[in-house]
Amino acid sequence: MNELAEGDTKLPFIITADGRTPHEYVVRAMDVAGRLGFSKLSITTEREADSQ
Repeated sequence: MNELAEGDTKLPFIITADGRTPHEYVVRAMDVAGRLGFSKLSITTEREADSQ
C-alpha cells in the first residue's frame, strides 16, 4: 500500500467490497491502513450484476 502511495499517507484510501464480504475483513483492512498512517479512509460497495 505504501509503495503505491509512494509514502504519501494523506492520499485517500478506498476499500471496496461486495455485500458478501464479512464485516470483520473490512475492519481488518481499515486497521492495517490506519497502522500504515492513512487517515482518509473510505468504504465503498459493489452491487452484484443482475442475473437475467
